[in-house]
Amino acid sequence: MFRLYWISVLRFFNRHRGSTLINILGLTLTFAVFFTVIDYVNYEYGFDTFYKDAQKVYRVNTEMLTGTEVTYRGAKSPQGMGNIKEQISEIEANVSLFYESCQVKYEDVSLFEQNVLWASEGFPDVFPIPMQYGNAAFERPHTGIISARMAKAIFGNENPMGKTIKVNEGFPIEITGVFNNLPSNTHLVADYFISVKTWIEYDWVSPDWFNGWNGNSMWNYIKADPKNIGIITQKLNDIVSEKRPTLKQEGRKVLFHLQALKDVHFETDLKNDYGPKTNRKTIINLLLFSLFVLVSGWINYINLTTAQAMRNAHSTGIQRIIGAEKRDLILKSAIETFFTYSVSFVLGYGLFFVVRTPFANMLNLSISTAYTNFSQAIVYSVAVFIVGYLLTFAYSAAVALKINPAFSQTFFKKGKVRTSLIVIQLTFTVLFLSVTLIVNRQISFMQHYKLNVGLNKVVLLSGPTSFNGEENYTNIDIPKIERFRLFREALRMNGVADAGTAVYDPIGMESRHNNNRYTAIEGTDPGDVAFYRYGVDNEFVKTYNLKLLAGKPFPDNKGQYRAVAIINEMAMKQLGYNEPEALIGKKIFRGSSGFEVCGVVKDYHHEGLQKSLYPMVFEYDHPSEFGYYAFRLAAGDVQQQVSKIEKLWKQYYPRDPFNLIFQDEYYNRQYQSEVRMSKVFTLIALVSVMLCCLGLYGMLTFFIARKVKEVGIRKVNGASVTSILVFLNRNMMAWVALAGLIAIPIVFYLMNRWLQNFAYRTELSWWIFALTGLLALGIALLTVSWQSWRAATRNPVESLRYE
Repeated sequence: MFRLYWISVLRFFNRHRGSTLINILGLTLTFAVFFTVIDYVNYEYGFDTFYKDAQKVYRVNTEMLTGTEVTYRGAKSPQGMGNIKEQISEIEANVSLFYESCQVKYEDVSLFEQNVLWASEGFPDVFPIPMQYGNAAFERPHTGIISARMAKAIFGNENPMGKTIKVNEGFPIEITGVFNNLPSNTHLVADYFISVKTWIEYDWVSPDWFNGWNGNSMWNYIKADPKNIGIITQKLNDIVSEKRPTLKQEGRKVLFHLQALKDVHFETDLKNDYGPKTNRKTIINLLLFSLFVLVSGWINYINLTTAQAMRNAHSTGIQRIIGAEKRDLILKSAIETFFTYSVSFVLGYGLFFVVRTPFANMLNLSISTAYTNFSQAIVYSVAVFIVGYLLTFAYSAAVALKINPAFSQTFFKKGKVRTSLIVIQLTFTVLFLSVTLIVNRQISFMQHYKLNVGLNKVVLLSGPTSFNGEENYTNIDIPKIERFRLFREALRMNGVADAGTAVYDPIGMESRHNNNRYTAIEGTDPGDVAFYRYGVDNEFVKTYNLKLLAGKPFPDNKGQYRAVAIINEMAMKQLGYNEPEALIGKKIFRGSSGFEVCGVVKDYHHEGLQKSLYPMVFEYDHPSEFGYYAFRLAAGDVQQQVSKIEKLWKQYYPRDPFNLIFQDEYYNRQYQSEVRMSKVFTLIALVSVMLCCLGLYGMLTFFIARKVKEVGIRKVNGASVTSILVFLNRNMMAWVALAGLIAIPIVFYLMNRWLQNFAYRTELSWWIFALTGLLALGIALLTVSWQSWRAATRNPVESLRYE
């Protein structure tokens, strides 16, 4: 008996191959989109969850207040927390970390811009990363562990244990272990973990420095039972009050907050942060919209199934008359739905695996090397299959059971549920189109916003590192700074560059020194206001076309350092001055170091528009270790100029790689997360439009089938083709209008919240919603136009010959 049902279902699908393929196509796209989004969400929520006891690890974040005003919120905290385990018994382990992009050498191998984390001895207890062999020995200096990937790149097939690499200026680091490559979804982006005690050996810091509580220099992590976090937080705040007793007298306060490791990746508004970031609201919205696509796919299936039932109502009625019971119709409907769902589910998974890698590449994600919770993904997939199957089967069965054997058309008369479903589908379409338009508008707004800095025609080169190290400095024929000046002059002589500057932190990069304190003798004490400090040379202002409000650029001093500074407007105001001219020639102090202010520049956006403007101080300093060289190109063919730069680079820096990027491209890298979001939502919007078109197709098929005789009567009575088209499509405008009324408040709320993440943002103008409404209406009318035209131009005799 069951076999007969399957034969009947297969014959039915064979007779209606077109509608069956459309149904399968719609559900396949739906499943593929949902699986792709779930995979991406799993990637994002998998960040740092793979570490053993990750739920017990917390980062110490710092908040500084003057009165009730928050003057600093950052991810770094005092280096004095390095021994905090000894002071707070509830802490099981702790570690201090510091990130640096370094040069690494071994014999003839020289690697640049390597990700290094300097770590204290508690690292293995807080982050027990799997080791291939060896172990961390951070209790002593000059030791480090290296990833399997870099061990292969540096040592080839040699055993790296006990080998010595040189870091930065030639610091010898003994390899004591090789760890398995970390998954890509970790915020600890590093291939080397090196003992921070090495700093003491080279007089970078004194041993007492690690006991200091006055600065925020390290990323500190603790491991503790979650139930003790409140107690630990209170004790940390009590300790800082004890270590810095003058804070209370000055009306200031320092508070520490413990942030769970799983939340670090989603923290986007802290200073001094480290690692890739994603806005949690974006991920939640994306997941929500993928559910909308899923529902839209189900609606599409229901509408097409209903339309198909309309065409076969007479056949179903005959089956009822000759003895088919309700259970037979239910079983038949269950098999039809199961067949369509199973085929679509398998095809959807197949399509997902086909597009998974291209999708990840499009978003610049390393999903293939990421940690993925497969069991969770399987649970989601099975749940989606079961819920979707039961919902669509229940509706399909209900439709079949409503058919009256004697009057097989009567159950189709009202159609309120089907109309509601198509309105919901149109609502999703309007919503996705609006979100896509707003996201792209915000990206365009940021990319074209007036930054008060000239990035066009500026190229950025990674500074040379082959001259770092004492052995190089004593043996080179031309000092590093003088070599740069000669290189810059050679570019001028060859008509390539109008100006060039050496910088530690190029425009588009957060300063490595963004928590400095400056004071002025005659000004007011800015308190705990964090100043961003940048090291630049004499042509910085000229290279980037900065506007000087008072004073002049740095003098062309051939020494490596001069006690002069240039500041921006915000720094001027924080120091207690209102007029730029009043500060020229005055001294400002960073600790005991004094600097004469020689210029004040107009505020400009050094970083992306996610951040507000901040006080900046530029000190005259040529990069001694790492840095970047920026050059403003002269008039002429850009590619020819780049070729000339590369040729001259190889002449002056033969041992250093030529890494060039255009400054505006480098700056726009800060918007990668938003661009990624735009691409994802654009794809979702396209799929939503396709599903909506399929749903409208099914709905209009159903509607025309109901109205075929009425259309014939109207034509016999003289109705024109135009009036018939209006009659068939008049409901479409009402449906789109209703969908717009539902979608617009939702979009306004969601996108208004999303835009709050940007210090500078576009406005939610009325025309955006009007445009998306018109687009939705246009899509709807184009979808149904051919069917409507066929119905309107059909010979009325065909529909009335048997009446």
